[in-house]
Amino acid sequence: MLFRDNFLAARRVVGLGSVIVQPQKAALMASFVMLSLIVVAVCAAATVKYTRYDRFTGYASESVQRAVVSSPFSQGARVDEVYVSLGETVVPGQPIALLSGPARVLGEQPESFNAFVYPLQDAPNRQGPTFVLSSTLRGAVDRLEVRPGAVASFAQPIAVIRGSSDGIRLQALVPSQSITEIAVGSEVYLKFDAVQANDMEAIKTRVRTISRAPLGPAELAATFGAAASPEPMFLVDLDSGVLSEHPVRKLIRPGVSFRMTVPAERKSLLRWLTGYKEEKA
Repeated sequence: MLFRDNFLAARRVVGLGSVIVQPQKAALMASFVMLSLIVVAVCAAATVKYTRYDRFTGYASESVQRAVVSSPFSQGARVDEVYVSLGETVVPGQPIALLSGPARVLGEQPESFNAFVYPLQDAPNRQGPTFVLSSTLRGAVDRLEVRPGAVASFAQPIAVIRGSSDGIRLQALVPSQSITEIAVGSEVYLKFDAVQANDMEAIKTRVRTISRAPLGPAELAATFGAAASPEPMFLVDLDSGVLSEHPVRKLIRPGVSFRMTVPAERKSLLRWLTGYKEEKA
């Protein structure tokens, strides 16, 4: 009987190369290895970070001092006179236009929108408040947006004054739903598709300023010549100093577009799988 038991036990032994393992021990070892792999995979998913990137469109423009002289009145005001002509050189304090309207329309003393604003006292043949808008910048009249007799709505451009040139300026338009993904000082990555080969690295730069309010349709047209957007767009100004020694600098001209890539959201793989919001990039 003892010989028979030993013989049957020997037949149940499984050979793994040079290692002899009992079936029960083999199953236990396989379970332990599987559990260890699961633990390692979960730990990796919980610690390894993944970043989602958003992309926006931007443009290179000539960096010039430019002032868009706009109507500062909360309601429509009549443009009685335009004192300057296209291409004329103006100096700070020089009158640009004369606006008037009923007191209930113009209200209190308005704030300046790239213009000195002061009331015209004892204006002959005028009913109600009358205000003069004058330039804050020395330069040439680049555009005239209204004619005498027109009614200017709030923040509507009256004239664009262009100063001296100062290199290239990089600006991007970011929709209001995405503006919280960036901040002043944030790192962004630029790719000029028209002048950069596909295998060239993106240019890293930083956000200098963000407009305090979204641009209106008139401001979009005056700044970029862009059509009105169905969503409010913020203007993001980028540090263009990184281009000074970059090989593509000589190829970039005003009007060249670029793609701005922004690290929008950074989460672990486990958080991505569960849909949990963890942190901003």
